[in-house]
Amino acid sequence: MAVVEQNGTVIAELPLDEDAVFEIKDGDSVTNTLVIKDGTADMTAADCPDKICVHHRPIRQSGESIICLPHRVIVTVRGGISEVDGVAR
Repeated sequence: MAVVEQNGTVIAELPLDEDAVFEIKDGDSVTNTLVIKDGTADMTAADCPDKICVHHRPIRQSGESIICLPHRVIVTVRGGISEVDGVAR
């Protein structure tokens, strides 16, 4: 599941096993475009100046995120199986 948050509020939960295009808006204008395809979530477009989120690789593993700071958007994969089996501090 790809969970999309904007300004700290969940605005969408998209299953990774169903291809989709989700437009993230600020008011009436589209700020980011998220594409779900082949089990991955990929930010394919953004109207921010740096486009760091667009250059991020597609995500598919639980816990991975794509973040667009200018538009306060976070896309996180939740559920499924993580490649990480433990964390030590």
